[in-house]
Amino acid sequence: LKEYGKKAGVDENKFSSCLDSGEKANLVKADLTDGSAAGVNGTPAFFINGRMISGAVPFEQFKTVIDEELNGTAASTVERKTVAVGNLPVQGQESAKVTLIEFSDYQCPFCERFFTQTEGQIKREYIDSGKVKLYYRDLPLSQIHPGAQKAAEAARCAGDQNKYWEYHDTVFQNQQSIF
Repeated sequence: LKEYGKKAGVDENKFSSCLDSGEKANLVKADLTDGSAAGVNGTPAFFINGRMISGAVPFEQFKTVIDEELNGTAASTVERKTVAVGNLPVQGQESAKVTLIEFSDYQCPFCERFFTQTEGQIKREYIDSGKVKLYYRDLPLSQIHPGAQKAAEAARCAGDQNKYWEYHDTVFQNQQSIF
Protein backbone atom coordinates (compact mmCIF):
# COMPACT_ATOMS: atom_id res chain seq x y z
CA LEU A 1 0.00 0.00 0.00
CA LYS A 2 2.88 2.36 0.77
CA GLU A 3 4.38 1.78 -2.68
CA TYR A 4 1.10 2.91 -4.23
CA GLY A 5 1.03 5.97 -2.00
CA LYS A 6 4.25 7.01 -3.65
CA LYS A 7 2.66 6.47 -7.08
CA ALA A 8 -0.25 8.69 -6.01
CA GLY A 9 2.18 11.47 -5.09
CA VAL A 10 1.98 11.51 -1.29
CA ASP A 11 4.76 12.49 1.09
CA GLU A 12 6.04 9.01 1.92
CA ASN A 13 7.06 9.70 5.52
CA LYS A 14 3.77 11.34 6.50
CA PHE A 15 1.80 8.65 4.69
CA SER A 16 3.70 5.79 6.35
CA SER A 17 3.38 7.36 9.78
CA CYS A 18 -0.37 7.80 9.34
CA LEU A 19 -0.91 4.29 8.00
CA ASP A 20 1.25 2.63 10.65
CA SER A 21 -0.53 4.47 13.46
CA GLY A 22 -3.96 3.06 12.59
CA GLU A 23 -5.45 6.50 13.28
CA LYS A 24 -7.97 6.19 10.41
CA ALA A 25 -9.46 2.84 11.50
CA ASN A 26 -12.38 4.42 13.37
CA LEU A 27 -13.34 6.57 10.38
CA VAL A 28 -13.48 3.47 8.19
CA LYS A 29 -15.50 1.68 10.86
CA ALA A 30 -18.00 4.58 10.93
CA ASP A 31 -18.57 4.15 7.17
CA LEU A 32 -19.09 0.43 7.68
CA THR A 33 -21.63 1.10 10.43
CA ASP A 34 -23.50 3.70 8.34
CA GLY A 35 -23.56 1.38 5.34
CA SER A 36 -24.99 -1.47 7.39
CA ALA A 37 -27.62 0.87 8.87
CA ALA A 38 -28.63 1.91 5.32
CA GLY A 39 -29.15 -1.73 4.33
CA VAL A 40 -25.90 -2.30 2.47
CA ASN A 41 -24.85 -5.92 2.76
CA GLY A 42 -22.50 -6.25 -0.20
CA THR A 43 -20.25 -4.18 -2.40
CA PRO A 44 -20.47 -2.11 -4.38
CA ALA A 45 -23.68 -0.38 -3.34
CA PHE A 46 -24.86 3.06 -4.38
CA PHE A 47 -27.40 5.65 -3.36
CA ILE A 48 -28.52 8.14 -5.98
CA ASN A 49 -30.45 10.84 -4.15
CA GLY A 50 -31.32 8.09 -1.68
CA ARG A 51 -32.29 5.45 -4.27
CA MET A 52 -30.29 2.27 -3.80
CA ILE A 53 -28.55 0.34 -6.55
CA SER A 54 -26.67 -2.83 -5.59
CA GLY A 55 -23.83 -4.38 -7.51
CA ALA A 56 -21.57 -3.51 -10.41
CA VAL A 57 -24.45 -2.82 -12.77
CA PRO A 58 -23.98 -1.36 -16.27
CA PHE A 59 -23.76 2.37 -16.89
CA GLU A 60 -27.22 2.35 -18.48
CA GLN A 61 -28.84 1.50 -15.16
CA PHE A 62 -27.12 4.46 -13.49
CA LYS A 63 -28.03 6.68 -16.44
CA THR A 64 -31.72 5.82 -16.11
CA VAL A 65 -31.84 6.68 -12.40
CA ILE A 66 -29.64 9.78 -12.68
CA ASP A 67 -31.68 11.12 -15.61
CA GLU A 68 -34.93 10.55 -13.67
CA GLU A 69 -33.45 12.50 -10.77
CA LEU A 70 -32.24 15.31 -13.00
CA ASN A 71 -35.56 15.52 -14.86
CA GLY A 72 -37.80 15.04 -11.83
CA THR A 73 -39.48 12.04 -13.45
CA ALA A 74 -38.86 9.42 -10.75
CA ALA A 75 -42.04 7.73 -9.57
CA SER A 76 -43.34 9.09 -6.28
CA THR A 77 -43.38 5.54 -4.93
CA VAL A 78 -39.61 5.09 -5.34
CA GLU A 79 -38.05 4.07 -2.03
CA ARG A 80 -35.43 6.50 -0.75
CA LYS A 81 -33.12 6.24 2.23
CA THR A 82 -31.37 9.04 4.01
CA VAL A 83 -27.65 8.32 3.84
CA ALA A 84 -24.95 10.63 5.15
CA VAL A 85 -22.24 11.57 2.69
CA GLY A 86 -19.43 10.74 5.12
CA ASN A 87 -16.28 12.73 5.61
CA LEU A 88 -14.29 12.11 2.44
CA PRO A 89 -13.77 14.66 -0.32
CA VAL A 90 -16.47 15.06 -2.92
CA GLN A 91 -15.79 14.54 -6.60
CA GLY A 92 -17.74 17.09 -8.57
CA GLN A 93 -19.49 20.32 -7.66
CA GLU A 94 -21.11 20.66 -4.24
CA SER A 95 -24.07 22.37 -5.96
CA ALA A 96 -24.83 19.38 -8.21
CA LYS A 97 -28.50 18.37 -8.25
CA VAL A 98 -27.77 14.65 -7.86
CA THR A 99 -25.78 13.07 -5.05
CA LEU A 100 -24.23 9.67 -5.69
CA ILE A 101 -22.87 7.87 -2.63
CA GLU A 102 -20.81 4.75 -3.29
CA PHE A 103 -20.13 2.14 -0.59
CA SER A 104 -17.17 0.12 -1.77
CA ASP A 105 -14.26 -2.13 -0.87
CA TYR A 106 -10.81 -1.63 -2.37
CA GLN A 107 -10.21 -5.38 -2.67
CA CYS A 108 -13.62 -6.28 -4.13
CA PRO A 109 -13.43 -7.42 -7.78
CA PHE A 110 -16.95 -6.12 -8.46
CA CYS A 111 -15.98 -2.69 -7.09
CA GLU A 112 -12.96 -2.71 -9.38
CA ARG A 113 -15.27 -3.61 -12.28
CA PHE A 114 -17.48 -0.62 -11.46
CA PHE A 115 -14.37 1.60 -11.35
CA THR A 116 -13.02 0.39 -14.71
CA GLN A 117 -16.28 -0.01 -16.63
CA THR A 118 -18.77 2.51 -15.26
CA GLU A 119 -17.30 5.22 -13.05
CA GLY A 120 -15.43 6.87 -15.93
CA GLN A 121 -18.64 7.17 -17.95
CA ILE A 122 -20.49 8.68 -14.99
CA LYS A 123 -17.62 11.10 -14.48
CA ARG A 124 -17.51 12.19 -18.12
CA GLU A 125 -21.27 12.50 -18.60
CA TYR A 126 -22.43 13.77 -15.22
CA ILE A 127 -19.72 14.73 -12.74
CA ASP A 128 -17.57 16.80 -15.10
CA SER A 129 -20.68 18.64 -16.32
CA GLY A 130 -21.69 19.61 -12.77
CA LYS A 131 -24.85 17.48 -12.66
CA VAL A 132 -23.66 14.83 -10.17
CA LYS A 133 -21.41 14.84 -7.13
CA LEU A 134 -19.83 11.58 -5.98
CA TYR A 135 -18.98 10.58 -2.44
CA TYR A 136 -17.05 7.40 -1.68
CA ARG A 137 -17.65 5.54 1.57
CA ASP A 138 -15.67 2.56 2.78
CA LEU A 139 -17.30 -0.79 3.29
CA PRO A 140 -14.38 -3.19 3.75
CA LEU A 141 -15.63 -6.76 3.77
CA SER A 142 -12.65 -7.88 5.84
CA GLN A 143 -13.88 -11.44 6.29
CA ILE A 144 -13.37 -12.10 2.57
CA HIS A 145 -11.05 -9.21 1.66
CA PRO A 146 -8.37 -9.07 4.37
CA GLY A 147 -6.52 -6.14 2.77
CA ALA A 148 -9.55 -3.89 2.33
CA GLN A 149 -9.51 -2.27 5.79
CA LYS A 150 -5.87 -1.14 5.53
CA ALA A 151 -6.40 0.02 1.95
CA ALA A 152 -9.30 2.19 3.12
CA GLU A 153 -7.16 3.60 5.93
CA ALA A 154 -4.37 4.27 3.41
CA ALA A 155 -6.73 6.21 1.14
CA ARG A 156 -7.75 8.38 4.08
CA CYS A 157 -4.08 8.96 4.94
CA ALA A 158 -3.53 10.08 1.33
CA GLY A 159 -6.54 12.35 1.77
CA ASP A 160 -4.74 14.16 4.57
CA GLN A 161 -2.36 15.31 1.83
CA ASN A 162 -5.16 16.19 -0.62
CA LYS A 163 -4.37 13.06 -2.63
CA TYR A 164 -7.46 11.03 -1.76
CA TRP A 165 -8.83 10.55 -5.28
CA GLU A 166 -5.36 9.97 -6.72
CA TYR A 167 -4.81 7.14 -4.22
CA HIS A 168 -8.34 5.77 -4.74
CA ASP A 169 -7.74 5.57 -8.49
CA THR A 170 -4.24 4.10 -8.09
CA VAL A 171 -5.51 1.28 -5.88
CA PHE A 172 -8.32 0.32 -8.24
CA GLN A 173 -6.02 0.57 -11.28
CA ASN A 174 -3.56 -1.80 -9.58
CA GLN A 175 -5.91 -3.99 -7.56
CA GLN A 176 -4.61 -7.24 -9.05
CA SER A 177 -1.00 -6.54 -8.11
CA ILE A 178 -1.77 -5.06 -4.66
CA PHE A 179 -3.93 -7.89 -3.38
